[in-house]
Amino acid sequence: MLALKDRLTLRALAVRSLRGFFDQQHYLEINSPTLVRAPGLEPHLRAFELKCSRGQPHFLITSPEFQLKRLLCAGFERIYYLGPCYRDEEHGPHHAAEFTMLEWYRSGSDSAESMIAETEALVRATYRALPAERRRPLAVLESADPLPQLSVSEAFARYAGLELDSDALLDADVLLDRARRAGHVLRPGAYDQLFSELLVSAVEPRLLAEYSAVFLRDYPAPLAALARLDPLNPRLAQRFELYLCGMEICNAFVELTDAREQRQRFEADLAARFAIDGKRLPLDQRFLESLDAGMPVAVGNALGVDRLLVALIDGLTTIEQVRPFAGDEL
Repeated sequence: MLALKDRLTLRALAVRSLRGFFDQQHYLEINSPTLVRAPGLEPHLRAFELKCSRGQPHFLITSPEFQLKRLLCAGFERIYYLGPCYRDEEHGPHHAAEFTMLEWYRSGSDSAESMIAETEALVRATYRALPAERRRPLAVLESADPLPQLSVSEAFARYAGLELDSDALLDADVLLDRARRAGHVLRPGAYDQLFSELLVSAVEPRLLAEYSAVFLRDYPAPLAALARLDPLNPRLAQRFELYLCGMEICNAFVELTDAREQRQRFEADLAARFAIDGKRLPLDQRFLESLDAGMPVAVGNALGVDRLLVALIDGLTTIEQVRPFAGDEL
C-alpha cells in the first residue's frame, strides 16, 4: 500500500483539482457553519447533538444543505462547500463519523441531465488530475463514452425480480407483498426501510458486479427527501446517485422549491423519527422562511470526497487510508 505521505499528497492534488474545476465553472466557495441549531431530518440520518452552555442544543452538520440553499434564495447562483460533515452512523470501510463532503448548487436549471453531465465531468477531471501510475485502471473513465444510467425501476426488475409499478412506487404494503412474492424475506416496515433492505441485499450486489460506474436515477416519490417530484410522473423523484467502484459516491437532486411541500415532508420526517427513537428535533425555521421568500429552480449534489479518492486511487480500499488522523475520532 502507498505510504501515508504519498496518499495525502494525492489527496491534496485531487482536492486542488476539485476546487479548480469549480473555479473554471465560476462557482463561489462557501464556508458554511458546521455547528447549527437544526440538523438534517431524514429518518436515516443521525446527527451528533452537543450540549451548549446557553442551554439550547446544537448539532454538528450532516450536510450544509440548508445553509447553502438559503444563499440560493438570497440570489447566489453557483456555490459549493468543501469541508467536514458528521454523522453518527456505523463505522466501516466506507463510513466514518467525520468525513469530507463536497456539496454544490446551481440555480437556473431544473434538468437532472445537466447535473449528471456536470458530475461526470467533475469525476473525469479529478481522475485525470492524478498521476497516471497512481490511478485505478478504469476503462469506463478512460473511454469518451458517457457513463451508463439505469432507473431504479429498471434495476429492481433486473436484479431483484421486482416490478415497481405505480402502486409499488408509493405504498409500503404493496412493496412488501411484491417483494415477498418475488422470494425476498422482509419484515413489515416503513417504505424507506423496505426499499433500503431490498436495495442493499438484492440490487446493489449484482448492480456493482456488472457496472464499475453507473448513475442510478428516478427514485420512488417516498424517497424524494429534498428533491422535486417529476412533473411528468409525480410517483418518481428527480434524484440520482452515482456508484463508482462498488461505492455510492454522491446523491443529487433537482431541488424542491415549494415551501409548503417541504414543510409537509419535514413534518412527516419528524413523525417517522419520533416513532423510531422518541426524539423531537427542531425544524430549521430560517431555511423554511427562505423558501417562503422564494427559491429559484436549482440542481444540487452532495459527494463524498473520501470515497471518491478511494475509488480513483489504485490500491486503496478504505476511506481511512486517505484521512490523516482517522484513528483520532470517535
